[in-house]
Formats: sequence, structure tokens, C-alpha cells
Amino acid sequence: MRSVLSGKWQIAGWSLPALVIMGVLFCFCTTAVTADDGYTDGAPLGAPNWILERMDTSIMPDYYLPPNTTSDEVRVPTATSYINSGNTLLTSGSFAEAKGAFENAINMKSDTYDAWVGRALALEGLKRYQTSEESYRKAISLAAADGSAWVAHAGVGRVLIELKKYEDAAASLETAIDEYAKSGSTNIDDLASIYNHLAEAKNKLGLADEAAAAKEKASSLKSKTATVFKGNSS
Repeated sequence: MRSVLSGKWQIAGWSLPALVIMGVLFCFCTTAVTADDGYTDGAPLGAPNWILERMDTSIMPDYYLPPNTTSDEVRVPTATSYINSGNTLLTSGSFAEAKGAFENAINMKSDTYDAWVGRALALEGLKRYQTSEESYRKAISLAAADGSAWVAHAGVGRVLIELKKYEDAAASLETAIDEYAKSGSTNIDDLASIYNHLAEAKNKLGLADEAAAAKEKASSLKSKTATVFKGNSS
């Protein structure tokens, strides 16, 4: 409305220039992370080589083209395209956006192991450890019997360390090592990371000898190949 007293445009008692200034300040003071996203500045903590393998376009097609459609401009996202996008976002540290992509995939296909693992990794990066653990355990329930569950078991181990549940963390990490052996994976850096976290859990339990053995195993496995993600332990 127009104020008769001041001759300036006012809304609910605020002059228009004041509203403009408040709007600008609001834009600068807010962040892109919503309350549901929880925390920011989390460190990337994943299974890097496993994620990079899942980004292969021969495994995960980018989009679905509806029947009788030839134009790339009409592209419908699929669960696999959302997973592929989520994996890309994970490697860049965009955890809140990655979480959204994986949740879109889950909404389309709720029994997809990769989507639940991806969501768990994103939540772990956001330091939302309890919710991350829940997603990892959901992924474990969906995993095939081919050893692929090692990624989720390793994730459970990492977040349990953060939650100070060291005995359960060590058990999950040992399970991850067993599952890794079944998987036939050759991603040595990932296995070394599991042993490093196992060493951390054992050390917290006061099991110095077992911690040292796990640390030595990690060192013997460590390759010269740089990884995208790094664990908490050196």
C-alpha cells in the first residue's frame, strides 16, 4: 500500500528500500543446505574406486528416451541416471545434492543397492552418522551374495567409529574384509582404507597388538595410485 504520511511505498510498515536491503542481506546470510540436510563440511569418506566403476555409462545409461522419440531434448531421468549423477556429485564433495539424487533413485526403485549405498555415503559426508548407518544397513539387506556388500559393511564400520561404538565397528569392518575377499575386487586402496579404520577401532578398544597388525596390513596394501576419497586414518 502507499503511505499517506511518508509518501513512500510501504508493506506492513516497512518502506520499499528497507525491504530491498533486507532481501539482499537474507540472500547473503542463507546457505544452500536445508535443515533436513543437517551438516556441511563433512570429509569425503567412501569407496572411491567402487564409485568410479559405477559411473561407467555402459553400466548406468544416462536417460530413458520415450518410444518414438529421437530428440535428446526429451530425456526422462531413470533410477540409474539419478545414481550416476549422485556418484558424480559424491566425487566432487557435493553431498547434499548427491543425497537428493540418490533419494530420487530410491523413489523410483526402492530395492536398488547402489542407491542406498550412495545415500549412505552422502549422509556420511554430511556427518549425519546415525541416518547413514540406517541407509548402509538397508543396502546390506539388498546386497547380492557376490561380496558386493563389503562397501556397505565398511561404511557401517566407519560411522560406528564416529558414534564411538568401537566393538561393533570392528565387527563390521572385519565383515567388510571377508566380503571384499568374496567380491574378487582388485581395488587395493579401498581394502587398505578398511584395514586403517579397523586399526582405529582396535586401538580405541585398547587392543594395541591387533591395531598394529591391521595398520601394518594396510601399509602393505597401499598402492601408489591416488584416490579420490581418503579415510579418517592415514
